[in-house]
Amino acid sequence: MSSTTRIRLATVALLLLAANAAGGCTAPAASSPAPAPAATVPAPAPAGADGTAKLEGAIQRISVDLSTGTYVPSVITAKAGVPLEIVFGQGSGCLSSVLVPDFGIDQDLTQGGAVVKLPAMKAGEYQFSCGMEMVFGKIVVQ
Repeated sequence: MSSTTRIRLATVALLLLAANAAGGCTAPAASSPAPAPAATVPAPAPAGADGTAKLEGAIQRISVDLSTGTYVPSVITAKAGVPLEIVFGQGSGCLSSVLVPDFGIDQDLTQGGAVVKLPAMKAGEYQFSCGMEMVFGKIVVQ
């Protein structure tokens, strides 16, 4: 192997190490158990298999799991005219925050997750993403 090839391989290896250290958009290690949610985050409301928010009195709620490195569910269906609370699990790396641009929300998820409270919305679609804008989801209001 030539010295030029060795230098290139070493450079690639260093770049990969730096990207991982910077907390790039990667899924958590499968062998690490998911941390328990903080006491300030209410127990997640169960979502329907299709990501439908559950109506609880005058508010609809849904939980979003981040343990796989994506939003589960990534599509949330909500009812128009009813406030929505989304309980996001704890995030790290790319998923250390969630952005909801239509409402000016940039919420940190590193301290056990967070509850994002949205007002009653009109019918339509609203996007959300990780802080790096690499992982996306949407809220479909009907």
